[in-house]
Amino acid sequence: RISPAQCQEFIEAIPRLWPSIERWRKWAVRDAEENHEVRTPISGRRRIWPLGMVDPTQAVNTRIQSISGDVMNGRFLFLTTALPPEAKIILQVHDSVVVECPEAMADAVLKIMVDTMTTELVLQDQFDPSVTHRCNYTVDAKRGHAWSEV
Repeated sequence: RISPAQCQEFIEAIPRLWPSIERWRKWAVRDAEENHEVRTPISGRRRIWPLGMVDPTQAVNTRIQSISGDVMNGRFLFLTTALPPEAKIILQVHDSVVVECPEAMADAVLKIMVDTMTTELVLQDQFDPSVTHRCNYTVDAKRGHAWSEV
């Protein structure tokens, strides 16, 4: 268990340990303040701050979480067509998907889910367009007879 003091210590160490992350964070906040909005990198959705009252945490988190959300939505669409008709998507919450299927198909459905949802995203660097970054989205999949088992 991490104490609140340890969390604060870690947060304060980020600029020293990862200066490039801190530089990006400052840019993200400044960009949101100048434009009163954040455009998400993949889908281009906008988060707007009326009257320019930007929340710095939201300015940073919107960019990061939107990328993951857009990736998840795209992979989820592929999953809906990849699953056999006997497998039913019961629930999606953030980056989790619950699928129900006959027991005899469970291993095959689990493999389809992992293969379909695992992906790699290549993003252009915000500061140097000649640089790209590869982001691997891995999948943690489990099976059980009840949600409490997984």
